[in-house]
Amino acid sequence: MQSASSPALVIIGHVGFATDRTASGSATYPGGSGLAVAFVAAALLDGVGLVAADPQTCRETCARADLIFLNKAEYRGLYDSQPQPPVPVIRKYGPGGAEFLAPDRQFRIPAPPADEVDPIGAGEILAGAFLALRARGSTEEQALTYSVAVAARSVTEFGVAGPAVAGELERVRAKLGSRRAAGAA
Repeated sequence: MQSASSPALVIIGHVGFATDRTASGSATYPGGSGLAVAFVAAALLDGVGLVAADPQTCRETCARADLIFLNKAEYRGLYDSQPQPPVPVIRKYGPGGAEFLAPDRQFRIPAPPADEVDPIGAGEILAGAFLALRARGSTEEQALTYSVAVAARSVTEFGVAGPAVAGELERVRAKLGSRRAAGAA
């Protein structure tokens, strides 16, 4: 069991309010990539902390990370003319799923079809689910498979905390069992 003073997972990211406007309508809600990742991770893992930081601090921290999440454009901007980073990367392709890239292993998980209403926040949902599932002891491939499914489900509604994504998180949790962290009862 984790105590309040020793989180199992710390997320560094942005918090604010988001207003999404799509062809399906518009909605305003608490948002930011840090909040979205932390929300999803906390649904699957006890002891999740969130630190909001400015972009430069985030970049400096990511340079020392154990794992990096980037979308296709971010990856291209950082690594197209550089060697692949020495740490694992999750490269997100939106409706195309996600790819795990490590010096010794690579694989890609396609996304299931989804009726898109609001794609905003799906990448953060993927990250939060992946981090929490790895902390629970899931393999990289199992964690990415479930994470892509949760992210795909999230695009079917506005925001990151709606009933569709909550239901998908419950489905994953039920499939994996009730424990929240590796080694927990």
